[in-house]
Amino acid sequence: MLPPREVGEWQRWLSDPPDWCVSRQLWWGHRIPAFRVELAAESGSPNGRSSGGQSHRSMAQCVRSSLEELFGGGGGGGLSLAAACQAPDHDPCVTFSPGDGLWIVARDAASAAERLRRWLKNTAATTATGSQTTGGGLLSSAEAVDVFVARVTFEQDEDVLDTWFSSGLLPLSALGWPTSSSSSSSSSSSSSSSSTLSAPPSSQSSILHGLPDARFYPLSLMETGSDILFFWVARMAMLCTELDRGHQHQHQLQHQRQHAHKQEEEEKEEANEDAATTRMPFDNVLFHPLVRDRSGKKMSKSLGNVIDPMNVIHGVSLDAMQQELKASNLPAHEVQRASKLLIEE
Repeated sequence: MLPPREVGEWQRWLSDPPDWCVSRQLWWGHRIPAFRVELAAESGSPNGRSSGGQSHRSMAQCVRSSLEELFGGGGGGGLSLAAACQAPDHDPCVTFSPGDGLWIVARDAASAAERLRRWLKNTAATTATGSQTTGGGLLSSAEAVDVFVARVTFEQDEDVLDTWFSSGLLPLSALGWPTSSSSSSSSSSSSSSSSTLSAPPSSQSSILHGLPDARFYPLSLMETGSDILFFWVARMAMLCTELDRGHQHQHQLQHQRQHAHKQEEEEKEEANEDAATTRMPFDNVLFHPLVRDRSGKKMSKSLGNVIDPMNVIHGVSLDAMQQELKASNLPAHEVQRASKLLIEE
């Protein structure tokens, strides 16, 4: 990492990273792949969105009541939705809260339905022994799941992902990830290329399995400004290594859930292997200098501290510079501050 002084800033951010709200209310961007479960009879609001928090709570209560009724929950020792979502082996892609309702994280509505079906069957197998319908007729757990899934719809969140989240996937998405093609195809295609573009060794991390041209991963040099060290560069490292870890050990994690009695030594060994096989998305990072004003602030149009090169070449009057400030999109108090600095200079 160059210059070396940025290493301290890197470590400061990553040693105690703040919470990251990845939801944005914009018209463009990657739509968040999360689906709220709604009862088909109740989903009548525009675009599947309820008008306020009370509607959300009402829907959450209806979903919970329907589930616990089917599985004999509530006061009868059957399925409790809140308790099921707090179980140690709970699927993290399924969440429930009284205020927001039941949410499923999935690629699309069909995947959300399948994930909910699978989660309910796994949960009911351990918590519900005597499921029944509202009419009192006994149902098996599998039948109760089918009944519930048939009753609901899946409304996708209208928010989009934070731009920095989407940008953090650039080292992967620029190569076409995710894709069904494997790195083996890029390995074979690279055999006829020059030695500088040789395919990665087979021991390289499994994130490459989804890249159509894994010869270019990782990037040898990442060059950018130091002002986005954490917002972009560190988040690329965070997301790429985390996705790598998830792909690399997905099967092992499922195996661990089924065999909770695994020895602690084996778990430590797997963790060490995990850390050793994940790869950063780039080998080197070069942070270029920033153009700043006299007070050390980064020059920015939004701050109004940018120097127009044409004014430097041809000259400009104080009145003309002040008129440019007034015509900018700066708030009134910022225009006054900038105008005062111009007069002092």
